[in-house]
Amino acid sequence: MKKRILFVDDEPNIIQGLKRALRCRKNEWEMFFADSGQKALELLAENQVDVIVTDMCMPGMDGVKLLTEVMKHYPRTARIILSGNLYKEMHVFSSKTAHKSLSKPCDTEKLIKSIEQVLENKEGLFDNSF
Repeated sequence: MKKRILFVDDEPNIIQGLKRALRCRKNEWEMFFADSGQKALELLAENQVDVIVTDMCMPGMDGVKLLTEVMKHYPRTARIILSGNLYKEMHVFSSKTAHKSLSKPCDTEKLIKSIEQVLENKEGLFDNSF
């Protein structure tokens, strides 16, 4: 069964780049893409997702608010931050809501490896509460 991954970023170029870069995983992953936190929550309400990968700085609902909602309503969904804005204060908040944080720009292989590691260790992630 394919793993389901949701990518969230308000920049259309980032979304398009992710779609192109991750085509090689289309046989293993069913991928969803959202351009806002609100659209991500709508997708989550309709689809069971294994991993969410989100930017932090987005208009409306930022990544911390989104991941807080995901923690509350979809606690078995692994959470990864992919952001160019992992400054010190944001890192403190993000470390409480995410299982892994990656900085943009991120090499495609590093992103794939990080998602695969989270998927492999997913059950262990939820043995310890945040």
